[in-house]
Amino acid sequence: MEEFKALSNALIKSQKPSKLEIVLLSEVVRLKGVPQDPKYHPEGDAFVHTMEVIDRAAKLIEKSQLTDREKLIYMLGALLHDVGKYTHTFYRDNNEKKLTHWSKPRPNNTRIVSYGHDQAGIEVAKEALSRLAPARIKLKKEIVSLVKFHMRPLLMQNSRIKAFKKIKDAGGDLFLIGMLSWADKGERPEYWFKRTEELSRTKSKMFGCTKELSNLEKNY
Repeated sequence: MEEFKALSNALIKSQKPSKLEIVLLSEVVRLKGVPQDPKYHPEGDAFVHTMEVIDRAAKLIEKSQLTDREKLIYMLGALLHDVGKYTHTFYRDNNEKKLTHWSKPRPNNTRIVSYGHDQAGIEVAKEALSRLAPARIKLKKEIVSLVKFHMRPLLMQNSRIKAFKKIKDAGGDLFLIGMLSWADKGERPEYWFKRTEELSRTKSKMFGCTKELSNLEKNY
């Protein structure tokens, strides 16, 4: 529990959490060397990417009106969002060739993909959070939901209200999911936030999205 408190304080208060040793959870550290397609991730492997994401997330919460609890959920979601890539990274069209600890050169005309890593990350995130804070069951569920749904803003650009409602009913916080996508991809998911704001006005009791976007800059 002490480790969880220290990690929580570090993630919420640090402007550069990637520089802190306490964020180096085993589930995150093992992402070192897990490759990503350089076309979409020129920064490097999945570990380097995760460190960039938590730093962007830390910068975003400085300008947000999130509560400390929401900040913690968000930052832990950012830290754990890609842990499923450890087992779900491979060459496209060759799912049997796992790339975790893969050392051979990537063949020409192939792509590195991580299909299903969001779902694979659910159990990994649960295990990590159960070890860190076994009594924080509700908090754990909210963090895990960010891992589960963090890819949705990329996949739901033409989705109807029903699809958003389904995520909310499953425990997803639409606003925090959008915030995580922002930190993950490095750009604000305009469509996602537009739909979230629209739904919060017309279906406020259903969606409960009350956070303000006015203090968040589009560029950082």
